[in-house]
Amino acid sequence: VTIRANFGCVLVASAFGALVQQVENNPPWIVHGNDIPYQQIIDEANVDFDKGWLKKATSRYEFYIDVLKDYPKLQKVTNVVLPDLQGPLDNLELIRGSGVFMEMITDRDLCINALEVLANAQIEIAAHFSRFVTKRDDGLSFQHGFAIKGGILLRDDIAVMINPQMYGELVGPFEDRVLSALGGGVHSCGVVDSIVPQILSLDNIECFDFGQAELNDVESVYKMASAKKIALTRVTVTEEEIKSGKIMEKYPTGISLIFRAKSHEHARDVVGIYKNKV
Repeated sequence: VTIRANFGCVLVASAFGALVQQVENNPPWIVHGNDIPYQQIIDEANVDFDKGWLKKATSRYEFYIDVLKDYPKLQKVTNVVLPDLQGPLDNLELIRGSGVFMEMITDRDLCINALEVLANAQIEIAAHFSRFVTKRDDGLSFQHGFAIKGGILLRDDIAVMINPQMYGELVGPFEDRVLSALGGGVHSCGVVDSIVPQILSLDNIECFDFGQAELNDVESVYKMASAKKIALTRVTVTEEEIKSGKIMEKYPTGISLIFRAKSHEHARDVVGIYKNKV
């Protein structure tokens, strides 16, 4: 079981003054219209944990820890994990809005300076919340219900909107700075084949997490990742691939699989067959 203070993707952006709105039970979101100037982002180099929604998230984690301490058996099977802190580019887009894609060309230096500040802030914020995170195995943490190498999973969901060269020049260096400090990997949703080579070229990446593996050429990505000993997580597979043992031949190691069963009983039967094949 994994639990986190799920305040959507707004935490880092809110610490830089971005306006957050929550409607009924929907996740909170950033409201655009009066976007934060670049100089204000750059000047906010010191994180104020009483600002934005960081204080709310901290309070929620304190609540989790307080409750779990009275239930040691539950504590043994529950992993408290980091909140969604996005990644440097995703946070910049949340703060600045979609205009950031043009600004990466027209205001390149400002973007670079802002990405540096956001990367450093992400390291500091992750370190703040890591005191609440469950520590089980050295070098591993939990995200999306999976164990991953390292301490953080960066979200790279909007990187599909830029070309590989721009990712390599503007985004990758700052993601690598976060990974150098914390260890971990990168997550991306959608069709990410075009930028995967650049992501897997980061010096400190330890895993790559698919949002929608079925939309991508996983076999090609696996070849690149296995050559560098970078794990892949959340790779969607079929029941036939599991039962026949083909999946073990295709991906012998360094991979975590997802199979969407119809019921608990169905899942248990398929997993039983899988265990006998391994």
